Amino acid sequence: MPFKTPSGKEIDASYVTRLHQETKAWREDFYRRWKDFYKQYRSYREASKYPFRSSLFIPYTFALVEHIVPSTLASLFSTEPLVSVTPRKGAVAELAGLLEQVLNYFFEDNRLKLYFRLEDFFKEAAIYGTSFMRVLPVFGKENFYNPITQEYGPALDWIRVEPVDLFRVFPDWRATDVDDMRYIIIEHEKTEDELRELAAIGLIKKDVIDELSTTGQVDQGKQERLQEVGRAVSPPSESTKFYKILEYWDKQCVVWVCNNKVIREAENVFGFLPFLMCQFTRVPHELYGIGIPEMVADLQEELNTIRNQRIDNLNL
Repeated sequence: MPFKTPSGKEIDASYVTRLHQETKAWREDFYRRWKDFYKQYRSYREASKYPFRSSLFIPYTFALVEHIVPSTLASLFSTEPLVSVTPRKGAVAELAGLLEQVLNYFFEDNRLKLYFRLEDFFKEAAIYGTSFMRVLPVFGKENFYNPITQEYGPALDWIRVEPVDLFRVFPDWRATDVDDMRYIIIEHEKTEDELRELAAIGLIKKDVIDELSTTGQVDQGKQERLQEVGRAVSPPSESTKFYKILEYWDKQCVVWVCNNKVIREAENVFGFLPFLMCQFTRVPHELYGIGIPEMVADLQEELNTIRNQRIDNLNL
């Protein structure tokens, strides 16, 4: 039976697609500015905007980002344990110590790649002002016995931390943080083989795969970013079929939509959105923050202009 909103609307393919289009239209201006911030970070000079013979772009923005992000990570990883748990007044100190050991055990798992995941998370926030990360538990194949509930349940194996490309995140535009969001939609692609693998383990509907048509595009946001800085993007092989998926999350369910068809619907067992959001500089009452390129845009322009004018003057 399809999940429903509190007002009784079915959370079907048309509902998810409509929300995606509404959010995409709302954030269009942000999207254009993010591409400008990306070009500024990559020190990309557009010839049409510079009337100078010289064509220097001073990597001031790049230097700031690459200084601040590693410094932030160094401060986080310079002490051990990485996470300390202090019991509240009246709480059991031994339990807090055990929880601290468990958390640090998971953080030290090589599969987590915590340093590199956090680097992407913080760097994206530094460049665009905002970043998102998904945090999901991964359970092992063996169950364990819980002496408290006297039941067997899945054993937590490790924690998957996935920074999500900001260009592919479509959050509830009325919110100011993840806790306030009614929903969040993620764009991604799957190959036909990946879809059939998911169907084989019961995660998506097997009977609709043959009805889907390929989108022919892979990660359009990344392609557009690279094209903005003059990088050629090779199209995928025609023999490999890609299917664009809208992954919808709210606090009661998870729904995947492809080609205006629901291919997966499941209960959100967490009861909350398993995402984290970082705002480099928070703006009161707003969803998206301010990043370094936006802060120093005028200074970056001044540096470029003065340096190019000086060189042009010397070459007269």
